[in-house]
Amino acid sequence: YIILPNENIGAVVRKVTLENIGAVSHQVEALDGMAQIIPFGVKLNLYKDMSNLFRSYSDIKNLENNAPFFATRSTGDDTAEVVEVEGGFFYLVVKDGRLLPVICDKQVIFGYDNSMVHPVIFEEGGLQEVASKESCVANKIPCGFVALDEKLAPGEKVTFTAFAGFASSVDLLNRKAAEFCAEGYAEKKIAQARG
Repeated sequence: YIILPNENIGAVVRKVTLENIGAVSHQVEALDGMAQIIPFGVKLNLYKDMSNLFRSYSDIKNLENNAPFFATRSTGDDTAEVVEVEGGFFYLVVKDGRLLPVICDKQVIFGYDNSMVHPVIFEEGGLQEVASKESCVANKIPCGFVALDEKLAPGEKVTFTAFAGFASSVDLLNRKAAEFCAEGYAEKKIAQARG
């Protein structure tokens, strides 16, 4: 893990490598991500005291670009004036220079397990079953997961880099996401953070 250095966008960066250290090839199915992402604009007391109400304020933008932007539609303050929320949290994953699709509906992974301890749908049917489920992201507490389906020969590796953070706008996020996909970007930022 590193904090993204020298950028006008804040993020925690995590580089993950899966390696087959065995003597035979393996087909690997995996889900990686965050089980809950509280949208930007939700105050702690609203989350704790009125979680069902806050879900109706939840909004996810930018799914079509594989860089979901999690924010509320407006503030949840008890005032006469409705104020639009500017900014949002994001979660995206880069593998082989491209953004992976992000699953934002935890129901398609965990099914009936609201504790999010056991990914019931994934455990029972794998990625094929997860992909067959219809995703609904409106008025829910979102998650952020990517699916990996890789055949790894002995000694073979697969690497991806996850970015979770805050951006002031969807436009800024999309510009930065393109930079995140550039060859060597993650390695350069990891070196800067450790240097």
